[in-house]
Amino acid sequence: VDTAGVRRKARVKDGTETQMVGRALKAAKLADVVLLVVDATAEITDQDAMLAQRIADDGRACVVLANKWDIYEGKDEGSTREVLKVLRETLTA
Repeated sequence: VDTAGVRRKARVKDGTETQMVGRALKAAKLADVVLLVVDATAEITDQDAMLAQRIADDGRACVVLANKWDIYEGKDEGSTREVLKVLRETLTA
């Protein structure tokens, strides 16, 4: 589930988008493994955390992918460990 494609219900106004979000969530619920894509250049959003919790509640395995890692500023071994720590703390179910 790419979190950029799943927005809160209050922000979804188009019928096509409602269907797309519903299909994405249904696919995640039926999947053996869900790939959760987050933006490495931004903080973890409430929506990211909500989706991670939903995936865990559905009993699905989850792989978190950090998109835009190639443009992450100050990237080194220490920052990599720090980002992993934040992901684990924020997205742990």
